[in-house]
Formats: sequence, C-alpha cells, structure tokens
Amino acid sequence: MTVNGTPTTSGQARPITLRAAGLSTLINIVVTALNGTQKTYTVEVDRAALGGNNNLSALSVSPGLLAPAFAQSILNYTVNVASAVTGINISATKADANAVMSEDVTAGAGTATGQAAIQLGGEGTATVVLIAVTPSNGSSKTYRITVNRASSSSNNNLSALTVSPGSLTPSFAGGTEDYTTGVASDVTSMNVSATKADANSVISGSVSAGTGVSTGQATIPLNGAGTSTSVSITVTAPNGSSKTYSITVNRATNGDEDNNGSNRRNGNNRGEGGNRGNGNEGDGEDE
Repeated sequence: MTVNGTPTTSGQARPITLRAAGLSTLINIVVTALNGTQKTYTVEVDRAALGGNNNLSALSVSPGLLAPAFAQSILNYTVNVASAVTGINISATKADANAVMSEDVTAGAGTATGQAAIQLGGEGTATVVLIAVTPSNGSSKTYRITVNRASSSSNNNLSALTVSPGSLTPSFAGGTEDYTTGVASDVTSMNVSATKADANSVISGSVSAGTGVSTGQATIPLNGAGTSTSVSITVTAPNGSSKTYSITVNRATNGDEDNNGSNRRNGNNRGEGGNRGNGNEGDGEDE
C-alpha cells in the first residue's frame, strides 16, 4: 500500500501536509493485492479559508449616544457630551470572536468584547477614538468615533432682579448693570432677589447662590437715614467670566415728610393773610 506514493504498512499513520488555507489537498491511497491488482482510494481534504469578518457586532458609549446609530457597515460616528464630562467609556464587540481588536479599544483572538475608558481633551475640543478589527485573513476595518466636549457656558447674566420695598431705576434688563432705588427714612432693610440666566453659574457678593441654584435672596441692612447703601451682585459663568450688578439704595432723611408739610402750611398762611390784608385795605379806601 502506498499513500501519495509513499510505501505504507496497513495501520501505519502517515502525516500529510495540507495546502494553504482555502485550498483542497488530495490524498491517494493505492492498495495492491497479492495477485498484483490495484485499487486506488482518493481522499479530498478541504482546508477552510481564513476568517474575513472584520465587522463589529455592537458598539456603545457612556455617557452619550452614537450618531448615527450603530450599524456594522457605518464606520464614522460622533458623540456630544457636556463640558463637565472628562472621560467616556466605550464597549465594542467583534462579529468574529477570533478577529483581533486594536487601537484605542483592544481584544485579542478568542475574546469577543473590548472595553476602554477614554480620557477627553479640554472643554471645547474633539477627541478621536479608533477601533480596528483585523480577522484571520489580515483584512482590517477601522471604526472612528469623534467625541465633542462642549465649552463651558459664558452666560454671566441675571434673568431677573427685584427689590422690596421699592423698585429699580431703570427697569431691570440683563445687560444693564447699575441701578438705583429710594426708600423712606423709616425703612431699615431691603429684600433683594436675583435669578441667574444660567443655573450653573454662581452668584456672590451681597446675594449668593451656588451652582444649580437658580435664585439667590438676601435681606440687606440699610445705612442710616439720609445715606446710601450699595448692593453688589456678581455672577460668575461656568467658564469663569464674571459680571457685577450694583444697586444703590437711597434712604430718605429723617423729617423730610414733616418739613414738607410745614412748608405747605406756612405758604398757605401767608397767602391767606395777604388776601385778608388786601381786602381790608380796599374796604378802608372805599370808606
């Protein structure tokens, strides 16, 4: 008996070298009887081709969402995150577990899923994440995720500002920073309420409100009658830029109301006396 031309005894193992992946190998076994007759057996060994599946079967990020939604054939994605987010977690699963995942997310042959925590660049920047999938046949595909980190808000405005008692002059507007108000001499304090346009900004000064608190309120003690009291409200945006609103509270002088009343009474008396005098003199002349 021969195996591919090599004499072989019955039952003897004979190693056969197979052709490359994806090709067939023929093994011819010739058996010769004692009378010299021969019979040939042929075995065809088909060697599988190397895997060529370089797709991902799943791709996800946290926090955020992929845009567009994941599909194996789509290679480019974007993710938008808030300015406060400094890192993102990525999970990628291979369609062929025997492929190799490399670049920013890795998983060796036999490991289906790779995960990675990606540090992001500074506020207002984009970070690119690459995921390459290489199957057994060496053909690779690269998925790309661009993570856009938002810039911090620069909104350092108030959306509302009120006082009680009294009213602001001029009327409140976010872009107007200086105001005045007047109160009577017997008013010793004033309530001030300030609301941020961006709740993540910070109010400090005479009125305070931390991040996430929309409105700050304070009761401001006033200086003595006839003096002014300054109220200062600083709004600092998440990006660090600040704006200061000021209110000057003018407290009336003691006795202003009494003096005004006395003046009015004196004026009236003089007018009445003059009229009577004029009338009497006129009467005397007639006589």
